[in-house]
Amino acid sequence: MFTFEGKDVTADAGAPSLRDLGVHLSREGRYVGAAQRFWPVSLHSLAVTDLLPRKLEHHGLLHDAAEALTGDIPKPFKIPEMKALEIRLLHRIYESLRVEFPTPDEEKQIKEADARIFAAEVHLFGPSKAWGVYVPAVVDEEAERVLRVYMSTPSEDYLGPDGGVVKLFCWRLRDAVQRARNNARKRRFDRSEKGRACKGGRYNRSEKGRARQRRYRHSVNGRAIRRSYKYSEKGRACQRRYRQSEKGRAR
Repeated sequence: MFTFEGKDVTADAGAPSLRDLGVHLSREGRYVGAAQRFWPVSLHSLAVTDLLPRKLEHHGLLHDAAEALTGDIPKPFKIPEMKALEIRLLHRIYESLRVEFPTPDEEKQIKEADARIFAAEVHLFGPSKAWGVYVPAVVDEEAERVLRVYMSTPSEDYLGPDGGVVKLFCWRLRDAVQRARNNARKRRFDRSEKGRACKGGRYNRSEKGRARQRRYRHSVNGRAIRRSYKYSEKGRACQRRYRQSEKGRAR
């Protein structure tokens, strides 16, 4: 198949671009049209993301990314071969964006947030008996509040390629992916020999490290931080302890 931006994607090769994901998921409705209103996968993904910690934002936005290529397949028709294909496509999308796949603990958090939003969608879009799903007796107020924010979105915001929902999804995904890459780069550096040396303080004690600290202390930011600390409650307490110490009295 060819994506919105013209990328050739097959079952064995290729991956959609970031904008492809925003456009495709915004035009793909959940529940194959069985809901009382059209509800795009992109808004569902944004709602799930709002229930997750910031470090998992890219996982929340990408948890249904394979549906940009396969469409939203109802569970009764999602045979094992189709499920395996979705997982392969999702791994390929993660590789194309150069981010790590979620760990088992992270997947558990994503599934919990997904289940909360799903229950809220069933409660708001109904009818639960016809769908044959369990709806908790206690309504998840936080999940419903998140959904109601997105429910006021006009259709042109997710059906048009330059609509507000498409832009919001792409902007949040681009920002979250960049943040995830930076965090992964920092983790790799911390595990490296140079990173362990910096963490152990050897860099700060070296000539290069001391010179860098001196430059920072004399910079605008460094002077501002010293002034703010000096007149803070913690800074004043530190000065009092120093004046009362033997070294302070001798000075």
